[in-house]
Amino acid sequence: MSPRDEGGVPSRIRLKITLDSEEEARRVMAALKVDDDGYVTTIVEGCMVIGDVGADSVEGARRAADDWLACLMAVVKEKTS
Repeated sequence: MSPRDEGGVPSRIRLKITLDSEEEARRVMAALKVDDDGYVTTIVEGCMVIGDVGADSVEGARRAADDWLACLMAVVKEKTS
């Protein structure tokens, strides 16, 4: 039985956020990287923080991306408080 037959389609999502500086991007990445797991890898490219998400299904990738974005929002909110 293929993953499609079981309702799962291997999926990838790439999330990007551009910040004011590479230093700021590295600080945000350090805060997010704590939560990296088998589904998400967080990296920095210049001023950009990138979350690469992969899962065995579209729904799994969506949930992992949603978690990453929630963590990102908390980090950014804390930074601006």
